[in-house]
Parts: sequence; structure tokens; C-alpha cells
Amino acid sequence: MPQPNPALFDPLRRLEESSRRCGGIILSGPERQLHDHPMILTEIAEMESAIADFKAAIERGETVGTIDRGMSQGKD
Repeated sequence: MPQPNPALFDPLRRLEESSRRCGGIILSGPERQLHDHPMILTEIAEMESAIADFKAAIERGETVGTIDRGMSQGKD
């Protein structure tokens, strides 16, 4: 069975998780100045890193969303 290509899906998963953490920080501290909050800055750095990894995967030619692990289904 084909597996998701980690070169494409791991950066997207990291983006999703970082976005969720940012949302949690924003909802838990509406009275703070969030634009310079250290946890928000950390999450923004993680998002930038994940985007760079995703772009690098695309530039390497990782355009297929799954990886065939070579498992035969018994059909020719």
C-alpha cells in the first residue's frame, strides 16, 4: 500500500500543528501584545522552516503525494 510522501506531508503537518498552537496562544492571552510574544515568534519561526522544507521538496521534484513501498498486490 502506498505511504504518504514524508517530504511533502511532514512540512504540511508541522504547519498545521504550529498554526493550532498559535491559535491556542492567541485565545489564551487576548490582553497581551501578541505581535512580540516569544511563543508566537517561536511558532512563526517553525512555520517559516516548514514552508522552506516544503519548497525544497518541490524543487527536488517531490511532486507525488505517496511513496510506493514495493508491496505487491499479487496482480500483474
